[in-house]
Amino acid sequence: MAGTQVIRDLKIELNQFALYADFPRLDLDDRLGPDVVEALRTIHAKVVAKGADLAAPFKLPVEPDDVLLQWDAIVTWLHTTVREALTVGQAGA
Repeated sequence: MAGTQVIRDLKIELNQFALYADFPRLDLDDRLGPDVVEALRTIHAKVVAKGADLAAPFKLPVEPDDVLLQWDAIVTWLHTTVREALTVGQAGA
């Protein structure tokens, strides 16, 4: 399912939101652990605080395996809704 590089890519993506969502940057290893789950949950809370309509369209992960099961939906949400809501990579952010 998710290979080493894919997990690192997700962590790189999540780290882009660390400053905006106020969580510690993730180590860029090939381990999909509870730190990834916590980062996603923290990002979700920060985004939902901006508007309930921005909530993730998937069940929030509780375990690392949950991330794997919802991989595509998570990545899409990060690239669209979250990026816009937290103004990552936009001028003036």
